[in-house]
Amino acid sequence: VEDLARRDFTINAIARNLITEEMIDPFGGRGDLRAKIIRTPVDPDRTFHDDPLRILRGVRFAARFGFEIAPDTFEGMKRNVDRLSIVSEERIAEEILKMLEAAVPSRAFLLLDAIGALERILPEVSALKERRTEHPCKELFSHTLKTLDNVSKHTRNVEIRLAMLLHDIGKPATLRVTGGKVSFHRHEFVGERMSQEVCRRLHLGAEQSRFVGRVIRFHLRPHLLAREDPGDSGLRRFIKEVGRDMPALFTVARAD
Repeated sequence: VEDLARRDFTINAIARNLITEEMIDPFGGRGDLRAKIIRTPVDPDRTFHDDPLRILRGVRFAARFGFEIAPDTFEGMKRNVDRLSIVSEERIAEEILKMLEAAVPSRAFLLLDAIGALERILPEVSALKERRTEHPCKELFSHTLKTLDNVSKHTRNVEIRLAMLLHDIGKPATLRVTGGKVSFHRHEFVGERMSQEVCRRLHLGAEQSRFVGRVIRFHLRPHLLAREDPGDSGLRRFIKEVGRDMPALFTVARAD
């Protein structure tokens, strides 16, 4: 029982006596499994103080399995979110990449934002919430999460999903209002550069980082080509430039 009390959540604090087959469930984990609830077995402050990464694990479980986070556990996550600063980049990166594997990954990032973790671990994505102008334009944060869910219906590739999450992170820095019109000129190139720092923090390899950056750089190109109605030579240049990243690029463009 003492050992189970040190588990992260009640759903992981269940044991079986290998001799008698008796189930040992002192914290009601089976009930929480049936009710689809994420809850700490003891005081949330104690659980999250012992290992702050459990905050991100709880978010991941909720997003992946469609569970709800119990109110006291949710508040405990918010109170202890600053302690994520002591967790290594590698452990945080692993959790973020696993969140992207969820069928509806937007739920993870909405929860991260609600508990105050998003601005700490993915400030580039959190910045999409900022309203830099009163001029009406699409909400970048909600648009990004919608496109992330869109692309996740068509691919389980985490690198493509990551590119979708980051595809507009260059927009806050490039926003301009001229003559009553909003523009984000060359945001795809700014976003590509910014994405490389995110990929570094997520400990992706050089080839993976390059792929994410290229998809972000070219994500507008299919739409622009469709408007321009290019000739054969223009299409040849596009195909040669994009190369083997073409299928991923069109998956992203469709989602966008």
